[in-house]
Amino acid sequence: MRANQRGGQVDLKDLTRISEHLDTAIEQTHALIQPHELSVRPAGLVRALEDLARFSSARIPCEFRVEGEASTNDPQLAQAFYRVARESVQNILQDKKATRIEIVFLRRESSLVLRINCDRPPNANHPAFDGDGLLKRLAGAAGLDWSMGADSDREMTLQVSVDISNNNTKLPA
Repeated sequence: MRANQRGGQVDLKDLTRISEHLDTAIEQTHALIQPHELSVRPAGLVRALEDLARFSSARIPCEFRVEGEASTNDPQLAQAFYRVARESVQNILQDKKATRIEIVFLRRESSLVLRINCDRPPNANHPAFDGDGLLKRLAGAAGLDWSMGADSDREMTLQVSVDISNNNTKLPA
């Protein structure tokens, strides 16, 4: 832009880069202004995850499903699960290498599990879910177990879970 102010030509690469930054800022703004029922009640976690999938499907197909009696009344736990899902999906969308996302929230025996799959080819140098490690630290601080891996040479999976058998979470009656 300085070149333009001095009367020079603006390079197309610069304009393209500015456009990409604006697109990213718009996507992040949309994610921030989505209605979050979690701030009202943690039982809204399933609804918030449904909304996240629906919002994301505007870009690429995103499926959400619940398996078993997956729910929590613990507001911190609900918020942690949702933040991991939202940031992971946002990272996948920004990466632009996946064509499909699947979000699954389930109860497996004494654990609540959030699993996110995408059909992005695995790459150790650029993990789609958590490029800078922030989400892993967020999940750890919330007491969530974190695992990330490749199901095949064409799919990546992130899974966060918490053991609910020790009554650290408040389950519905």
